[in-house]
Amino acid sequence: IQDRAGVDGFNDLDHFGSSFFVFEVKGSQKHTKNLETPEQDFNQSLSQSIRDFRAQFSCLDWEYMEDRTNGELLCDVGVTINAQYPEPLVGLWRLDWLEGSYGKAGYQSGEIHHLNTLSYYGALAAEQPAERAQRSHVQYRCSYNLAYEVVRSNDNSRNLFLEKDLYNLDKAFLKDSKKVQELYRGDPKDQHYGVRDEYRISGSALRHLEEFIDPMTKAILADSPILWIRSSTWFEFLARRLGELTQIQELIFEAQLPNHGILSGLMSYLMQSVVSTPTMVNSYVRESLALLNFKASADRH
Repeated sequence: IQDRAGVDGFNDLDHFGSSFFVFEVKGSQKHTKNLETPEQDFNQSLSQSIRDFRAQFSCLDWEYMEDRTNGELLCDVGVTINAQYPEPLVGLWRLDWLEGSYGKAGYQSGEIHHLNTLSYYGALAAEQPAERAQRSHVQYRCSYNLAYEVVRSNDNSRNLFLEKDLYNLDKAFLKDSKKVQELYRGDPKDQHYGVRDEYRISGSALRHLEEFIDPMTKAILADSPILWIRSSTWFEFLARRLGELTQIQELIFEAQLPNHGILSGLMSYLMQSVVSTPTMVNSYVRESLALLNFKASADRH
């Protein structure tokens, strides 16, 4: 722990008085999923999920962990919203609604993810200020679109369409582009992909959430914060856009213009934006996007 945190055990950790452990449980969702049905609302569904989780991990001392004198228990609770419609649909969060909702709840500015360079649709994640989190027992919130799972890697790495690969028109780049297009035109067009709203809360707050998650979720849905679009339309749009951008990059490579590097950087940014939000953007790409008035153009969509 000292190595990971980069701290001096004698000076930074002495106030704990003894050794301690930090545990993180991941991949447990499949053990706790429950559906809202006419016979079971969100409150009952969450209660059943908690019972299932405790039964699945019965080796854990829940009474001890929930006692805050022993440390802080944090739980991630998520609500997945899918459309009840015969034809497969994809859900897209409205960013204007998310920003308003997060703002009213006192979250920090957070990180916005624009979906496929669309200005009004995407994802948002933010933390509560430390002082407010102590009162609300809510540490973090994340709202995202499940359609991204079509091309998500197991470790959440983002190695597709790197600038150097586009610059050299590597075979790996062309192969990845073809593979992603085939994925979009495959099974996803016949499946539902909704949205998800996740909260990281304390163990004590989890008990109270069992009473309020149903009216809270229904109040969210009453605001119509989600755009629903046919899965076949959405994924075909992504595949065609990716295909067109690939063809443009092939033309750029053949032309070998003096600004070949800058153009390849821009194309890399646009192609990465189809599958996720680019996290590392070089300064010359940012400058080029500004010169092209990219944000103002994107704000129209």
